[in-house]
Amino acid sequence: MHIIRKYEYEKLQIGEQGFSQNHWKSLLKLNEKFENRYFDILHEGIKFRQYVGVIQIDDLLIEIHPKADKHSGNTAWRNVLIPMLIRAGYLNIETAGEAFVRRQPLNLIQVYFSLFLNRMEALIRQGLVKQYRQESGNTRALKGKLEFAAHLRHNLVHRERFYTRHQVYDTDHLLHKVLRRAAEIVRDFSRGTSLSGYSKRILTAFPEISTAVTKSSLKKVKFNRKTRHYASVWDLARLIILNFSPGIRGGSMKMLSLLFDMNLLWEQYVFQSLLHTVRRHPVYAHLRISAQEPKPFTGRHYLQPDIVIRNTRTGETHIIDTKWKQPENKEASIADLRQMYVYARYWQARKTVLLYPSSVPAPGEFQVFVPAPGEKDAPIFYKTAFIPVITAEGELDTELGEKILGLVEFTSQKN
Repeated sequence: MHIIRKYEYEKLQIGEQGFSQNHWKSLLKLNEKFENRYFDILHEGIKFRQYVGVIQIDDLLIEIHPKADKHSGNTAWRNVLIPMLIRAGYLNIETAGEAFVRRQPLNLIQVYFSLFLNRMEALIRQGLVKQYRQESGNTRALKGKLEFAAHLRHNLVHRERFYTRHQVYDTDHLLHKVLRRAAEIVRDFSRGTSLSGYSKRILTAFPEISTAVTKSSLKKVKFNRKTRHYASVWDLARLIILNFSPGIRGGSMKMLSLLFDMNLLWEQYVFQSLLHTVRRHPVYAHLRISAQEPKPFTGRHYLQPDIVIRNTRTGETHIIDTKWKQPENKEASIADLRQMYVYARYWQARKTVLLYPSSVPAPGEFQVFVPAPGEKDAPIFYKTAFIPVITAEGELDTELGEKILGLVEFTSQKN
């Protein structure tokens, strides 16, 4: 398989690294399918936006990696996407699965494929759930409702048969149709890789059932007490099916894309890092962390700061707003500062922090918003902070949560 590696906001032109006009047309259709959110279309090329992940077009794999700022080296960010997805909860894997992912040189699609096949194998070993469904056809015993017109049409000379509509209790139901369709996509996109044989073994062990699955049929899947253990594998199957494009008009290229908005991923990564720190260290047990906490603003509009931190000892509230894209001249925009001021007033927060990733740490200093004339409320502080995400060893900083709390001036020695 041919691999092209790019970073967010970089360009890819036709003729570059084996990128052909047919590949370009396929990406145009992909972008159109997802409301033109993934790329900016150029003449015979594309420019990536803030979406990172992988796109597979037949035997071409395009990897789009995150890059926090122009000062960090390209190779430093190449291996952090999967660990970020794991910490942020986008990749829900157990300890054994995480060790497998880290041990294998897999791209992101292969990671999702591998996790999906592992969970499919576990389901098969556990035993597939059966459900009741209605079926029409010939039987040798009268059961269910006799469909008289069809019976005469099919069995005029076969008096030993009955054409009926009756209940069947088996594994041929919508949930398994979705799983098998996803497994077929995995098989088609794994040819020539280590997962090819694995996917074929799973399909061989899985019952032969119809796999006509549409987006509307995905919404019809419901879980009960017997099928709730299917939820994790179904989430992966749904992701695979919804991101699969069978082909472009007039061509036969198949595509599969797994792309993530770095703005949302960075916000979730910071939130989960803070939760992990508060739960792991008893010295932070007095802190309460919440994300996207809504409050009414105007009409149907709500205010939702990224992260709210409450100190149950002092009663103080603090706001963190995460920003992935670097500001010009390392200074927050006036629009962002106004937003932080409004957050502070609505949540009665004492401190607000605009948090950016960076290769160079810059914790910043708290400054005071100028109070309105005659205002007697306590002052509101703000700061713009830049924090490294990657260590000198090229790995994600496992102490990020504690360092962020230090930026807000929560430490084990204070409060």
